[in-house]
Amino acid sequence: MFQNKNQEKQKKPRVLNIGTRRPVVIALWALLICAFAFAVYKDFTAVDTHTVHETTVVQEEVADTNAIR
Repeated sequence: MFQNKNQEKQKKPRVLNIGTRRPVVIALWALLICAFAFAVYKDFTAVDTHTVHETTVVQEEVADTNAIR
């Protein structure tokens, strides 16, 4: 008699409920992945603007700074 009650009251398997926000979450993940891909692309194709290529040589001028003291 006790075995029948225990068998009847077995735990139901846990069901994972996916909420109604699933499309929003998927859209946000897609946006994050696209933003990351764009950032990596921009990093690899970036032009180094700090490098200055001189085409002419500037003449050096020596100034006597001993008179300033």
